Parts: sequence; C-alpha cells; structure tokens
Amino acid sequence: MVNPRSKMLMQTQHLTLDAPPDAIAIGERELERYSNNGAAWNAYINCLAMEALLPWLQEVTTENVRPRFDYEERAHLWEFLNGTAIHLEKTRLILLPTEEKDRWFIPQEWVDIPELIADYYLPTYVNLAAEEECEIEILGYVTHQELKNNGEYDRVTRTYSPSQRDFIEDITLLFLARQVVGDCTVAVAPLPSLTLQRQQELQEELSHPSVWNPRLTASFEEWGALINNPRGRSELYRRRLAAVESEQEPIVSLSHWFDNLRQGLQVFAEKGWQTVEKIAQELGGDLPEFAYYAGSPNFRDGTSHLSRAVPGLLELLESHPDKETELATLHLLGQIGYGNGAAIALLSRLLYKTKDGEIRRQAAVSLGRIDPANPLAGIRRIKIMDFGMCLDGTKVAVGITLLPEGQRGMNVNLRVYPITQQKYLPEALKLSVLDENGDVFESAKAREADIALQLDFKGERGDRFILKVLLGEIDVTERFSI
Repeated sequence: MVNPRSKMLMQTQHLTLDAPPDAIAIGERELERYSNNGAAWNAYINCLAMEALLPWLQEVTTENVRPRFDYEERAHLWEFLNGTAIHLEKTRLILLPTEEKDRWFIPQEWVDIPELIADYYLPTYVNLAAEEECEIEILGYVTHQELKNNGEYDRVTRTYSPSQRDFIEDITLLFLARQVVGDCTVAVAPLPSLTLQRQQELQEELSHPSVWNPRLTASFEEWGALINNPRGRSELYRRRLAAVESEQEPIVSLSHWFDNLRQGLQVFAEKGWQTVEKIAQELGGDLPEFAYYAGSPNFRDGTSHLSRAVPGLLELLESHPDKETELATLHLLGQIGYGNGAAIALLSRLLYKTKDGEIRRQAAVSLGRIDPANPLAGIRRIKIMDFGMCLDGTKVAVGITLLPEGQRGMNVNLRVYPITQQKYLPEALKLSVLDENGDVFESAKAREADIALQLDFKGERGDRFILKVLLGEIDVTERFSI
C-alpha cells in the first residue's frame, strides 16, 4: 500500500512522499561504493528518491514500473551523474534529486546522450530535515522536447534548465500527457566514435583520484562517447575505485610547475590544474574573476601586433595609478609584453618595492608570462571543483598563485571563486589549509555576498600541505608538496 502520508498539496500541486522505513538503510549501504564523498552522497539521495517514488508509481498505475538500470549499472552512473532513470512501460523518466527546492539542473548526459535520454524529467526535493525521517517532494516535470527546444544550457556546468512556461508542477498531468502527446523525445546529435587507443587514454586520465569530476574534464563529445557505452561506464567506474584503493595520498608537486615554466612548457594539466587562459578557452569566454583586477579585456596569447601598446602601459604604471587600474595594466602587460626588456625590468623593480600582496602577485604572474626563466616569475593555476552531485550544480574554482621567496622559499596564495551563474560564493563554504598531519593552520569561511575567499602562507621546498574546500557535508581535499 502507498505510504499513508503521501499526499497532493493543493496549494502547490506537488506530490509529497515519506521515504520508506528501510530506504535510509538502503541508501547508507550505497555510501561505500564510490570513489569520493560527492559521488557517495549523490548515490544516497538518489536512492532515497527512487525508493520513495517507485511504490507510489506501482500503486497508481497497472503498468510495469522498474528502474531502467540494474543495481550495478546505477552505481556506474551515480559515480558521475545526478539522476535516476525509471521505466514506466515504454515511457522513460529521470528523477533529479535536489536538496535545494528552488535550484535544480539536468546534466547534459541525460539530455544529449542517446543511451540515456528520457521522455520526462522530474526534479525531486529531498528534505532530510523533515519532521519525519525523510520527505520526498516531486516538484513537477518537463519533457525532453521542451528542454531541447526551449531550455537554457549552461556550458560551465554542462546542464540544462527548463523554461518556466514549459515546467508543469502537477505530476498527475504527466499521465494525461503520455496519452495525448506520446513520445516526448527529439533527435540528438550523434556522438563521435573513439578509437581504442583514445578510449584507453581517457580511461587512464579520468580514473585518477584527483579528477573530482570526470564529466567536466574531457570534452562533452568524447566523454559522451565513452559513457554512452555501458562497458565504458563500467570500466571507468572500476578503474576509479581501484585507483583510490591504490593511491590514498595523491600529491601535487608545486616545484614541478616552476620547473615546467622554466623549460617553457605551456601545458599545466597536472591533476586538473590549468592556466586561466586554457580554462577560458575551454569554456568559451573570458574569466575575469580569476584575475586580481576588475576589468575584462579580451587579450590572448599571440597578440604580438599589440606590442606597440607596451610603452603606454609602462608609462601608465610609472604614473602611480589607483590600485584597480594598476592591476588591470599589469594583467595586460602580461598578455602583450612577451620578451620586452623594459616591461621585464619594470615588473622586476615592482616586485622588489611593492608591499601590496595583490599587486605583487599580479606583477609576478605577468612577469612569468613575458619572461618565464626569470627567477622572480610567479605562476597562477586554476582548478574547477564541482559539488553538483550533492548541491545542485554548485561549482567553484580554486586558484593557486606561487611566488618564489629566495632560494627555497615560496609564497602561496589560495583563492576560491564562484563560476556558475551565481555571483557570490555559497554561504558557509569554507576554505582551509592543513599541515601534513591534518591540523588546520589557516581557514576562511564565506559570508553572505562574498565573491571570493583568500588565504596566504609561506613555505619551503619539501614542505607539504593539504587544501580543503568544505560545503555542506561534502569536502574536497588535495595534497601538495612545495
């Protein structure tokens, strides 16, 4: 029998269900089957939503209702994606659990991968703070056709959001819609064929424990082609769990970043860390939030024809402009001043005399771009951290700026920025630095309307530290050596 507390709320037309008594125990057993905390939590809330909705569907229809994928296949998907696929006879549904009632996103995989697309998508609010043990609320539905025709696509998170006019809150209308409109899917673009060598390369790259979110590491076309095949999903899942077991303490060497810079190597993708320009190129736009200045110029590498502007920038810097102008000018100098002796000399002098930390970091990074072998040159690298599996697409980026300090010392600056459509960091997000024993020695916590968090500290070659970003019950950590 259907849970007696299940009900249709007349004011919102939302279906609300209590999770069955054994659902939490079932969900808790899922927590040990994943490579990281984010994937485990994603599986937990998906399990709760599925265990609540399936009995209701079986009660209100005589049709065959079943999960679209078996027990093992669900784990392979939940390792990477939020969403649970259900078959209602020939109709395909996707549940999309969320812990924030007003924010939900549909991963592109469910919309654009032929093996995974569905007819209807159901955002599902999981209320773990309900008076009962757990309350599940179906917020409504939208069709595949409406998503493809009218939905908003976010290239940063690779998610779709439905337009308000296409979203239906009354879930009971879905049964009528199935009779009236029938199949609600539309054709999607075919995915490329991957060579065996490329499949193996992707499996190796994406199985590393430091790759927190594989779905955003490769291009969507290659990623989609890999996991469109059940064997591809299964193998990547197996490799990720094996990698975690065999490498419990992955360490990123910051000294290697400097060695690569000195040798003129321009690819800094170690464990997902990239240049600002590389990430901007992949996302298809400028990322001004990653610089220490407020503007958003469109200069890129290869703009040598703009070198005639360098004298003007140097003159502007010599005039002691306000801080915002100085930061923007330093950034531009790093974009267009490669090999310019006067620019190199000015940046070197500025590093010796300035006491402003942001000015010094921007000057050092710009110097590293125009004179990589300079012993004063700094480096800035960015990595995207995704909490989307557990907190509805929340995505932040962590930037590390490194400045040499004498023969063995290094100044380390950590900065966290929001990079989804949200202008501010999620409130209560916490950035911490721990020593190699796990003891916190620096931390900062986001307040309302914070646009970034920042920590500074100094170390020497050979020192180790741990970076931790905490949001809700999920934390992402990475280990470094200087």
